[in-house]
Amino acid sequence: MKAKIKRPLIKTPSEWAAFQYGVKLAAARFEEVVARIERKLDRMTTEVMFSTRHTNHKRSTGVR
Repeated sequence: MKAKIKRPLIKTPSEWAAFQYGVKLAAARFEEVVARIERKLDRMTTEVMFSTRHTNHKRSTGVR
């Protein structure tokens, strides 16, 4: 069972503005992290495809 995370009570407009600002900052940081992960995955996919193609060529031709 997950523990519930309670967000603080927001009573004033300035607290609401600060909360929204924090959420926007967190969202921007999240986008950066996701973009970095996507770039790493793209590089890994290229490397795997390259190494697999050569391995399959060696198997199919008998070249070592």
